[in-house]
Amino acid sequence: MVVRLVQPLARASATLESDAENQGVDVDAAVLFVDIRGFTALSEEKLAYDIVHILNRFFAAANTAVQEAGGRIDKFIGDGLMALFADPRGLDFACRAAMEAATAIERALVAVNRDLAAELRAPLRIAMGLHAGRLVVGRIGAGEAAARTVIGPAVNVASRLEAIAKARNAALAVSRRTAERAALDLTHLEIETADVRGVEQALEVVIIERLAEPPAEAEAPAA
Repeated sequence: MVVRLVQPLARASATLESDAENQGVDVDAAVLFVDIRGFTALSEEKLAYDIVHILNRFFAAANTAVQEAGGRIDKFIGDGLMALFADPRGLDFACRAAMEAATAIERALVAVNRDLAAELRAPLRIAMGLHAGRLVVGRIGAGEAAARTVIGPAVNVASRLEAIAKARNAALAVSRRTAERAALDLTHLEIETADVRGVEQALEVVIIERLAEPPAEAEAPAA
């Protein structure tokens, strides 16, 4: 006999009760954090309209990159975002999709900077952190503010890696295990050991200064 030990709230709808993900499930996924570097300083010299316009222009480009790689944006966090990648074929495929999205986001940033050149004192720069592992997916919160999101150590590690990328002036910091799952060639990449809060053992971190090739400069016309 199966007895439910924790009963749902009396006012919870039947739809939410029947939705397993809303109730809480485990899932293996890759987590990508993306943050615009130095945006706080930029926002202090811009009007509210301009700030929203610049952020939404970048977020739209990033959302397209994430979706085309097979992921989804879980939430926007101020001037950053968190994206999730899960694949029924396994975590290796999810990690490859996340790497593909990270590369596409950096490439899309080139176009965003070009389009907003007249509005920016300096080109936008981003820092990203990527890690993969087991997550808990569920509807968290209360009332209208409740939303389906993810929590777990993998989320915390990915967030810490984004901070490492920012400190190293790099495009991406990715845990070595995640990079290996994504079949990334580590031969010429910088690898360091970092103490990450919430992780018992030191973590090997791959530092990637640039993911996408810089745009080729136009050749000067022949005299």
